[in-house]
Amino acid sequence: MLNKKTVMVSGVIILLLGIVLSAVLPEAVFLHAAFQLLVVAVVLLSAYMSVKDILIVVLIAVSVVLGMGFFEIIQQVPQLMFETGTIIMVLLVLEFYENGHKEEHHRVTVISNYKKNEVDNLKVSLEALNAENHVINENIKEIRKILG
Repeated sequence: MLNKKTVMVSGVIILLLGIVLSAVLPEAVFLHAAFQLLVVAVVLLSAYMSVKDILIVVLIAVSVVLGMGFFEIIQQVPQLMFETGTIIMVLLVLEFYENGHKEEHHRVTVISNYKKNEVDNLKVSLEALNAENHVINENIKEIRKILG
């Protein structure tokens, strides 16, 4: 669980760092490089959170950064719209990956359950054959006693 906590805390720290650096770094020099840290945070958080939860967290973070445009801390707000689109595209790709992983997991589970049922059926058949074998062996012993 230490790795999970480390990844989650790192993701949140990078998310907050991206917001703070978006406000602090001069736009003329760095453009919105700090805003792109949100992509890293999205990928880190996706390791242990569902994409829907990450979408809520990231949209709140994006709205905070876009809100800085209203207070004229950030000047190039239209460019942020494209960058926000990039982050949402990353989330969509992660959602497709997560859905594909769920489908594969479902297929493996179905096959595993089928194999378990086959093994259980074979055990039942084997027990019936063992019981029949025991009866046949008892009959053979009785016939030997009669003949011997």
